Amino acid sequence: MADCNADIYFDDKLVYSCKYTQPKDAININNIEIPFPENAKSCTIKMVYRYTNPDNVGIFPPLLKIVSDYTKNRFLTASANFYCIPSSISALIFIMICGLFLLGIAMERIDYSLILLAISTGAMTVYNMSMNGGYYFLPDSINNLFTNSTIKYIIPISVIIYIILNRKKKLFKYYINICFLLLACIPVFYIISLIGNGNLASSINYMFSSALFFGTYLAMFHWLTLFIVISCAIAALVYHIFSFAGVEAEANFLKTQNEITRKSYDTVLKSFRQTSGLRHRWKSDIIALQLMYNQNKIEEMGKYLERLGGTVNNMPKIEFSANYTINSIIQYAAAEADSMGIKLNADVLADEKLNISDEDLCTLLVNMLDNAIEACKDTENTREKSIDIRIKQSKNFLSVKCSNTCHMDIKKSNNDLKTTKKDKLNHGFGLKQMERVARKYNSLLDINMSDGTFTVQTSLCNIKPENNK
Repeated sequence: MADCNADIYFDDKLVYSCKYTQPKDAININNIEIPFPENAKSCTIKMVYRYTNPDNVGIFPPLLKIVSDYTKNRFLTASANFYCIPSSISALIFIMICGLFLLGIAMERIDYSLILLAISTGAMTVYNMSMNGGYYFLPDSINNLFTNSTIKYIIPISVIIYIILNRKKKLFKYYINICFLLLACIPVFYIISLIGNGNLASSINYMFSSALFFGTYLAMFHWLTLFIVISCAIAALVYHIFSFAGVEAEANFLKTQNEITRKSYDTVLKSFRQTSGLRHRWKSDIIALQLMYNQNKIEEMGKYLERLGGTVNNMPKIEFSANYTINSIIQYAAAEADSMGIKLNADVLADEKLNISDEDLCTLLVNMLDNAIEACKDTENTREKSIDIRIKQSKNFLSVKCSNTCHMDIKKSNNDLKTTKKDKLNHGFGLKQMERVARKYNSLLDINMSDGTFTVQTSLCNIKPENNK
């Protein structure tokens, strides 16, 4: 349109009037949308168009186009499909990627390659929005920047670099699987849309018919790029969720190890203190025994020796195994059991180094002994509370057996033992964790309860790590 005044009449009634000045270097065509009078069956439309600048006269006069509501709605839907929906999806993905990056910073596991994915999704968002109608709400300089062809090619380049940088990570495997999953979903959505005469089926049909007729489809690059970006974003989300979960599990494992180490240290320190006290008393005990012997007080001497023997027996045992992990865990359990009046007997025969990871040993033995202590603690006080742990290494196997006193009425459901702890959300997973370790080392977890005694045992395959599952 050129510089002009425009008036529009319906049946000689003025319904619209405007004064328009053409912006410099403008190439867009303005549209005026006016609804027909309500309940009108026919109407005479007259447009009066007066040029105000003879030096800027348009080549063509305004064109009248009558569009039905149905056609208008289809056009708006098509516009939403092509611009708004991809822009919304890419904007959500951009926010998600930024969130993952910030979470990585908080957990000190920064993935700088996410910046490339954020650039591609951010560029896709502003490019789609600007191409659709950025000239309505953005300054010309910014709109021209966002619709520059360079932005269009930054998107796939950033994604390709992101994929190349992560090709050796498990993330790439997630990406391939998600691509196949999404490709498998497209025919399903297409059939559902086709049955319901939906817009998705119409768009896909138009895409393929255009490609067959013209040999290409201009929007194919647009949709293919969006598909790749979405696949990468979902793969990144899944990968980092598992990664952060692994960090949390590792932190919990280290926390458990630290607790075990602290308890073991306390047990050793207690023993050393008692031993130190005995050394200070040793001289006086020797002198007392010497006097009793010289005075021929044999009976009193025997009682004195018996008392000394009881003192030694009450000292906590600090050496259960040459294996540091096993020894620390049993020390930890022994200290816990002793504080609750529970008798713990341990018989361990294992090498200093095993082909079973410390993490798996910790998971198995800590859960086994914790459950045993918990069961003993809840047992009636009229019964003797005891725990027997037997660990024996034989050829390529490490046999572990733990027996403890327990309630006579431990709850069962579908042959699976149920936790008796009140906090069922955070408890009751011990047996499942032990079963996982047993399966990893080609074994099963045997559970038996008889006459108030609960027994858990397994035999782990103690072979080289590369042969373990």
